[in-house]
Amino acid sequence: MEERKWISDALMWMSYSQAEETWVHNPPEYPDWTLPPNHDIPAVVFIRIWQSSDSINDVKKLLFWRTIEQLESQRQRISVFLSEHHFQPLQSLSVVSTAMLSPEQLESLESDGLIAALVYSEANPPSEPETGLTEPDNHDDYDAARAAFDAVSGDGYNPHSHIASVEVHGGRFRGRH
Repeated sequence: MEERKWISDALMWMSYSQAEETWVHNPPEYPDWTLPPNHDIPAVVFIRIWQSSDSINDVKKLLFWRTIEQLESQRQRISVFLSEHHFQPLQSLSVVSTAMLSPEQLESLESDGLIAALVYSEANPPSEPETGLTEPDNHDDYDAARAAFDAVSGDGYNPHSHIASVEVHGGRFRGRH
């Protein structure tokens, strides 16, 4: 097996197995400072790691045997303790979405001729990628119901043509059929 690598997308340590031709879970040994029997994390160690990290991804890389839920739960317990003793709670961190391809992978694909970099010039400046989604110009005046009605009203479709009303004891029900 190749050397162990942190795979950010999977949030785990893995190694590439030539025999299986796939990446396999391969965590390192537990750190010496973990507490038996469940490899618990001492609060002082947890605080140092958590507060020096920019994201939960960074924390998970060092505390790989814990789930994100377990890490967040420990953060909350420690924050409650700190608050009760008149200290600020631990910072909130979020999971950072990682890039689909690393710069090294992009460079490798380009050198293999599988992808090509875009060339920009003054006549062809870079632009935002098209998502196919549009937003209303003025968010304050936007009416979602009106927009939905306007979207179907111009094509000859009558939104009320297939609605039936049924009166039953206690009320009237309408439904499309």
